[in-house]
Amino acid sequence: MKQQYNFHTRIQNPNWSIIHIENLLELSQKNKNPSFLIYAAFESRNLLERIEFELIVMSANSTFGMEDFENIKKRHGIKKANKKFNTLKFRYQTFTESYTIAVKPDLNLQTYNYKESEKLKETLSQYLHLYSRTENELEFESEFIQKGFEHIKATTDFIENYITKDTNGIYFGVLDFMTLIEPMKIEFKKWIDETEQNNGKLTKRLLEIVNNQKTE
Repeated sequence: MKQQYNFHTRIQNPNWSIIHIENLLELSQKNKNPSFLIYAAFESRNLLERIEFELIVMSANSTFGMEDFENIKKRHGIKKANKKFNTLKFRYQTFTESYTIAVKPDLNLQTYNYKESEKLKETLSQYLHLYSRTENELEFESEFIQKGFEHIKATTDFIENYITKDTNGIYFGVLDFMTLIEPMKIEFKKWIDETEQNNGKLTKRLLEIVNNQKTE
């Protein structure tokens, strides 16, 4: 992927975005240019939103229609779509993680921490809305700009910890909850209604279902 990267050609791909952010940060440091840092902050926030968008579309699958697609483009579109489809909620994400361990462990899908993502996006937003910043604050050596490198690193670390990398690139995912077989669906409904935070016991129950299916 690195060999295919072209600074002047935009690709809607999280792998491309990660490389692009790295390049923008390198250019900012090399040229002591705050604008490249600001561009990297924008790209970092955009990448979080792109991952969330893809997760919602994955989980909704055939139920995600053109009206949903148009609505998600609007202001607070991801938040509204998440209220409808619940994809990014903690219990949906943790069920996906447990299900993957039980059914397809080689996929290694992780829980997406939507609350943490929201905090990161809020922090990065200050680098998108610069109208009230002074010229001193926007100098490369200013505390505001230098803190930006820390905020972007926190974001890329968050993403790196979530995604899975292999020789073909990166991947992440979520269940289409409508396609669960009945025993899994029962466990899913129970998990949604429970308050337990640790999904270890859930994983064991799903493994039992998988093993029972094999012996039938």
